[in-house]
Amino acid sequence: MKIIPNKYKEEPYWHKWLYFVYSHGNQLSVVFLRRLAALARDYNQIMSGIYGYRPKEESQRLWDADLKANGGKPSGRVAEPGTSWHEHHLAVDLSGEFWKNISMSQWMNKTRLKQPLNAYGLILPLNNIDYPRYPEWWHLQPIETAIGIDKDKRRDFLDVDDLVYGMNSVSVSQFQTAMKTIGLYTGAIDGRPGPLTRAAASKIMPLLHQILGTDYQTAKEIIEASQASPQFWIERLKTISYLEDYTMNIVNIGNCETLEK
Repeated sequence: MKIIPNKYKEEPYWHKWLYFVYSHGNQLSVVFLRRLAALARDYNQIMSGIYGYRPKEESQRLWDADLKANGGKPSGRVAEPGTSWHEHHLAVDLSGEFWKNISMSQWMNKTRLKQPLNAYGLILPLNNIDYPRYPEWWHLQPIETAIGIDKDKRRDFLDVDDLVYGMNSVSVSQFQTAMKTIGLYTGAIDGRPGPLTRAAASKIMPLLHQILGTDYQTAKEIIEASQASPQFWIERLKTISYLEDYTMNIVNIGNCETLEK
């Protein structure tokens, strides 16, 4: 594992702090996402308009446009396809005046390993000190990518146990096989989410929630975990009839539907 969890500040409920321009943008190292969310949490400022993961086709399009605009020569501002950290799930570009002001005042004039970002396991590598030719206030990466990694080695930088959000999914067949091994599934390994597969999923769901820290017992816990401004809704638990029951039902309805089927 290259991007080590729990070594720096993290926020596990990163979804409420990070908003990406494209739906695939959040296909990043999960630990990296949690570090970014911790930064946003501590500033109490949602990161919106983020550009994250970039498919190679998009890198190629940007590269071709850069060559066309500069007479067939690269400007140095665009990464060659296959070498961008965005392609390899380890870079984001921020946007907005809030983050620009923070970056310009606190990060840009410090070398990458002497930035306040380091407490979050993050760096701004293209700063005024390390990369004065084309500095980028908006570009963040995990601290593990700071030094000594050749461009041609970035593609294989992450290890197989580095979890990438949306990329390390388990197939239905793999789930059925695992559940059969521990005795929670007795059907065929057919890759189909039938009644027996759903029953196995409902049995293991409480354990998964315990592992992930999402085994919420009260509406207050749910609101605190899912809302950027939880106090607004917590106060309304006292005044709005059935809000607590409604909130709990949102979490429980998935299990109910599974059992009904």
